[in-house]
Amino acid sequence: MSGFESDENENFINQTILLKTPSQIKRILDQLDFNICYFSKGRFNVREFYPDLPFKVIIDSSHVQPLNIKIHLNTDQEGKLFITGSGENVSLYNFKLKKEIGTIEELKIAQEIVPDQIYTTDNY
Repeated sequence: MSGFESDENENFINQTILLKTPSQIKRILDQLDFNICYFSKGRFNVREFYPDLPFKVIIDSSHVQPLNIKIHLNTDQEGKLFITGSGENVSLYNFKLKKEIGTIEELKIAQEIVPDQIYTTDNY
């Protein structure tokens, strides 16, 4: 093959095989944090924050989590932080069991938050 010397070709094949193993793929996906996307809504556009995040949400995989719901982080005039979000027929997912465990007909989130504090309910 052109562009590869035999040592480089062997290394390339080894890396390809390594990336095909399920444990390696899971580890890489967990490191890349594909479960959460961060966006900033500007005056005229929406911008994704990746990899330069002003904050990070850490999911407790031992606790049920709602799927496919937009959760907003806002500040008020005093600088207090609030999370809000809502959805209908929201699936609840258990990451530890790797399966959906139910659905909520209507989910509403409206809560003041403090950085570095853990927030939990029966549904998130």
